[in-house]
Amino acid sequence: MTVVRSTIAGYEVTGVIMDGKNSTVYAATDYQTRWEVAIKTVSSRAPKFKRRTRQLKWEYRLRDRLQHANIIKTFEYGHTRSLSYLVMEYCRGPNLRTLLRAEDAVLSEKPEEIIQQLVAGLAHAHHNGVVHRDVKPENVLVATENGLEVKLIDFAIAVLYRKRWTRGATSIPWASCCSRWWPVARRFFRSTPTSFSKHTSARKPRH
Repeated sequence: MTVVRSTIAGYEVTGVIMDGKNSTVYAATDYQTRWEVAIKTVSSRAPKFKRRTRQLKWEYRLRDRLQHANIIKTFEYGHTRSLSYLVMEYCRGPNLRTLLRAEDAVLSEKPEEIIQQLVAGLAHAHHNGVVHRDVKPENVLVATENGLEVKLIDFAIAVLYRKRWTRGATSIPWASCCSRWWPVARRFFRSTPTSFSKHTSARKPRH
């Protein structure tokens, strides 16, 4: 059960964006600037707390390598007695999995633009030596409030790739980027505008 908090480290909590098994993401506002942010938190009572905390720290450490319009920005990492937290850019949009399940019109209207923006974010990460390793619909946010905006999120298990993986910036294996989701990702990138929804709404692969 999510603990409803009024403040986290100087931010006013305004709602819950996502309540997962291992973490909770809150919508919040900076008291001083009034900027909206998202705060991913891991409770000290959560399973594998130390591991999840290391992952939050890792995401924060990668921030300078991931400064791109199609990658969610991270601003601050910290911890209190009861939780660890990561302050991030707030994206007003659902994830790609939600859009697929709802058969949202944006998927058929702008499939190329969604893919182009996602690939642009991945290309930037790869150029800076970061392999996401968990590219899946849940980790792609799609906002349409101010024009189409795609954001890649959750670099918790990302790695810095070694020279032996590449002969150039474009030769990193796609399978290494998508982890166990490679079969879905392959269908996603092969889709055409007319078959976008059909191909990407495949059943979730077994873990």
